[in-house]
Amino acid sequence: MKRVFNISVLLLGFIVTACVNEPKRQDDVRVITVDVTRQADISKFVSSFDGCVPLETNEDCLVDEIRKLKMVGDTIYIADDTKIIMFSRRDGSYLGKIHKQGRGPGEYITLTNFDVFDSKLYVLSSIDEEIIEYSSCGDVLRTIDTKEGFRDLLVMNKNNIWLYSSDSNDLMYNFILINSDSNVKAKYDSFSENQSFILSDDVFVNQSPDTLYTAKYFDNTVYVLHSDGYYPKYRFNMNLKHLISQEELSSTRIKVLYDTYKYKETLCQVMHIDRNENTLFAEILCFLDGLALKTCFVKTDMVTGKSHFYIRGNEVDERFPLFDLSRAIGYDGKTLISYLPASSAKRFQREYKLDYFSDISEYDNPVIVFHTLNY
Repeated sequence: MKRVFNISVLLLGFIVTACVNEPKRQDDVRVITVDVTRQADISKFVSSFDGCVPLETNEDCLVDEIRKLKMVGDTIYIADDTKIIMFSRRDGSYLGKIHKQGRGPGEYITLTNFDVFDSKLYVLSSIDEEIIEYSSCGDVLRTIDTKEGFRDLLVMNKNNIWLYSSDSNDLMYNFILINSDSNVKAKYDSFSENQSFILSDDVFVNQSPDTLYTAKYFDNTVYVLHSDGYYPKYRFNMNLKHLISQEELSSTRIKVLYDTYKYKETLCQVMHIDRNENTLFAEILCFLDGLALKTCFVKTDMVTGKSHFYIRGNEVDERFPLFDLSRAIGYDGKTLISYLPASSAKRFQREYKLDYFSDISEYDNPVIVFHTLNY
């Protein structure tokens, strides 16, 4: 999932959050109340700093920009605009890559998104309207025709893949479940007009064995997505100056919403959510007055309803300096994965007297940073 937000993608289209096929709706939507004026101590969110891994740098594995990162086992998968590069979680060594850009068999014109399942890589290309499955060695295993230009995917297993359309397909549904034969097994979240716009943010914000959690831009609601239903599960009530209602969201084009709220304090998107026993954790992207676009963390006791709020990067705490200095890019359970461009790492080494980056140069690949979250 791309965690660095490109604000230009908001200039077209609209979002409609209606359900379809009469999916199961539940009345137990849990409202999470958050006071954004009270900043919690960092210890409420961070248990430990688990080290950092400088990625190997050579001409075969140069990372242009991290658009998406997934960590599966001991392998880090990083996608930029054209390729997926694999590195070791232990020492950052280069393991291989998928770089098949082209127009021939087993190649893709665009690398729109990707996922990993059972050591196989699934590359989604919106222009090619297909998913190409590769082995970790880069061999083409199969091609799945998506029949539309989807923007996001999540592979549940080898026979079930969820796709997200970003209000842009002729089926007129955002969430499509297909099998390996390209047959549609379920479809949810209808929209009334094919907008044909590009929205590059990932919407699948976490996964359990049989359930996906999804969240879309400007929507303060997290939804559960099953093969047999799509319904709201959590709704964030944050005392921001402008919290867009479901009615306004479903009736207004996203360009109008963006033009109205782009410099106003509002919730932009829920980026990640996780539940551990009686604690709910969420990463939320907010535009905050005086601070611009910020990654914020929320931790809620689901028994008492008490929430803690933390603005990442607002200040640097000497106990966990890299937590606020690095950029969130992914999760592996309760491990938050962040990264630093090498040039930033070298600068922070001097400013904060850190000892982690002495062996890298400012022209190297990024440094991956790990923290265990406290929830």
